[in-house]
Amino acid sequence: MKKLSPPPSRNVSVRFNTTIQGLPAEWVLQWQKKGLVRSKADALRQALAALAEKFVRLEFEIAKTRSEHDVDEQP
Repeated sequence: MKKLSPPPSRNVSVRFNTTIQGLPAEWVLQWQKKGLVRSKADALRQALAALAEKFVRLEFEIAKTRSEHDVDEQP
């Protein structure tokens, strides 16, 4: 699996100051109760890592499809 954190030489940070409601809020509270996440910040980090992994897979599938399409077009 591809490492998603920036290299140590870069000090990158983003601040989130937001409130979530409804089903996503219920998920976070359930995850905390089950011990799957340590904190709300941990839940956000894990969710972003999962989303980034999903994007990597999607990009791979797109590249694979394009490659297969290019091979099909060759005479």
